[in-house]
Amino acid sequence: MDELESRLGALLSSPESMERLKGLAAALAGGEGGASAPEAAPSSPALDPAMLGLLQRVMGEASRPSEASALLAALEPCLSPERAARLDRALRLAKLAKVARTVLPRLGGELNV
Repeated sequence: MDELESRLGALLSSPESMERLKGLAAALAGGEGGASAPEAAPSSPALDPAMLGLLQRVMGEASRPSEASALLAALEPCLSPERAARLDRALRLAKLAKVARTVLPRLGGELNV
């Protein structure tokens, strides 16, 4: 898990990757709101359809809980506060790993998880 977290951290700390994500977020915000589209268009890079498809898949993966995570989340009220906090952290890390499994191969990273 530490290796996965470090790889995601490296990906998010890369200025080039962050600029691509900022441009994508600005374009999406401009597309939904409509008012901020003229401001974001000149400064943001051209939208890459592959990146939009990847973002759509990532959002789909992140929003769809697995049966195992749903079971563990249902057991959370029965746990002590300390264990419930650990379970919550483990569920978030599992979701992050699922998203990373989708993103890393498509952005040129290796998947050794």
